[in-house]
Amino acid sequence: EAANKGITGTVYVNFIVDKNGQIKYTRIARGVHSSLDKEALRVINALKPWKPGMLRGKPVEVSYTVPISFQQDNKIEVDDLDVSPRED
Repeated sequence: EAANKGITGTVYVNFIVDKNGQIKYTRIARGVHSSLDKEALRVINALKPWKPGMLRGKPVEVSYTVPISFQQDNKIEVDDLDVSPRED
């Protein structure tokens, strides 16, 4: 829908990487359009598990906010993230 209307912009997604490296509690920190927001959440939720944060040698939860840019050429850019689908 957004691509057909030429809607572009950067969606900021916030999420937690838990002690096991799983992505949880994804939410839109700053949205652009409902269809772009939904796609940004889909991309983040499809990420492979991350390495958890470490504090004093123990895994801890870490909060991240990442920008996802949508452009008119229908490409999605995610800074330095592996967005290949999970193989469950």
